[in-house]
Amino acid sequence: MPEIKTPQTSAVNGNNYTSIARKLMLAALVIHLLSLWLPYRDSQKEGGTYYAEKWHVVGIQGVSKELTGFQEKPKAVYVIIGLLVLFGTTLYEESVWKRFVYWGSFVLLFIFAFGGAPLRTSGGKLAMLCLAMVLIATYLNEKGLKKGKASA
Repeated sequence: MPEIKTPQTSAVNGNNYTSIARKLMLAALVIHLLSLWLPYRDSQKEGGTYYAEKWHVVGIQGVSKELTGFQEKPKAVYVIIGLLVLFGTTLYEESVWKRFVYWGSFVLLFIFAFGGAPLRTSGGKLAMLCLAMVLIATYLNEKGLKKGKASA
């Protein structure tokens, strides 16, 4: 009696698709995207001078309004969505991306994390937390790549 052979579907093994670094990066990107709704620039008084006469100078105070991440960094949403697509699909598995995608993501998010007041506003603080998460994910990816090289 002939045996019926079923194709073996391997469960997702310990590759980079399910690595902790990738999950941490996806979480950081989602949190960074959500932080764009929060203020990145706080309302602050900006001083100026008004010259009433040649010898009389009067200081005036203006107020700059609070800006969200979308207003402060309008292109950040496109970069973050692009990185979400990259890390959320199998495009990430290309050999070109494996080494430098984490460092490139850190540089891009570093550029878009610093708005008007990153350590005073809630959106800025959340973006700094995301940068720390991306840095940890980058470290874990480098560690995993070195372990993969050593075992090969």
